[in-house]
Amino acid sequence: MVSEDIEAQTMISSVEDTPKAVKEWLAATFTKQIFGRRQAIEPPKFRSIVQAVRASMYVDKITRKTSHAVPVDISPSVLMLQEKLNCWDIDVFRYDSLTQNKPFRGLFAEVLNRYGLVKRFKINQYNLENYCALVEQGYNVHGNPYHNAVHGADVLITTHNLITLTGFASWLTDIEILSLLFSAIIHDVEHTGTTNNFHICTGSPLTIMYNDRSVLENHHISTAYRYLEQADCNPFDKLSKDDFREMRGIVVEAVLGTDMSAHFTQIKNMQNALFSPSSVNRNTAMTLVLHCADISHPTNRGSCTRHGLIISWRSSSNRATKRQHWASPTLHFATDRRPLFQKAKLVLLTSSSYRA
Repeated sequence: MVSEDIEAQTMISSVEDTPKAVKEWLAATFTKQIFGRRQAIEPPKFRSIVQAVRASMYVDKITRKTSHAVPVDISPSVLMLQEKLNCWDIDVFRYDSLTQNKPFRGLFAEVLNRYGLVKRFKINQYNLENYCALVEQGYNVHGNPYHNAVHGADVLITTHNLITLTGFASWLTDIEILSLLFSAIIHDVEHTGTTNNFHICTGSPLTIMYNDRSVLENHHISTAYRYLEQADCNPFDKLSKDDFREMRGIVVEAVLGTDMSAHFTQIKNMQNALFSPSSVNRNTAMTLVLHCADISHPTNRGSCTRHGLIISWRSSSNRATKRQHWASPTLHFATDRRPLFQKAKLVLLTSSSYRA
């Protein structure tokens, strides 16, 4: 018993910043030194009581500090992600403006953190920021009015919401989620602002390189992986060889699936698969998710959609001008009718995807 009293007195003395009156009260109440004999009902262990007092004092100290602390300065773009990232109608144009036309650097890291992927795959934050900077530059290298960094950010956010709000993410593995999100951010990098048919009919260098097959989509994938080879620009350098190989396979298939020539084939395959859910191919499902996100902009509400359609029309007009410049019979299309056709096409394709 004497040893317990000695220990009690020692612990009382060790409590930092404890007023003398409190120490005397503790000693008088909970040690044998004052009472001379133990109570009939055994009191709580002295160690737990001292710890409780210590915790109470710590909480009080933290409360006093925070009540006088200067509020953390959160940038408007970060605040917008915190409040709106999981919303279908997030205004990606406003977000791009808040980030001064650098939407990927904060956005991609935030999305990855939502799934715990940065910690899971030991993603290098410094390399991630460098890589996002390269992707931003790549999207804007051709001055593309539609397939630029804003579009890439929009597709990334939509992909995130499609797999999160629908519960699809719970069906995927971590490496599949990482692959799908990476596919979203790079799916149109260095887009030339023209179609695959334009490249094929004009015999462009990209057509020669990729043998007329999904010319732009192959170019986007190749460009994205070339960026990873630059110094301090590979955020996935800690991935195992198996994970990296699996990730690349998913990325290649998903981005190639954004080729509009495969749109109705994808819809038909998925509609058939719905009658037999157990037979659904995982890669096919992920490919369709990315494709839906890629053409989803007309489904957004309000000014964001109107802004997107106006930009899309400008992009169409630019393509029509290039066709006239090349003066190829196979590329001829009336410039003044192109915007109307483009709007109808967007609505038709988007509605058919979301009905499926």
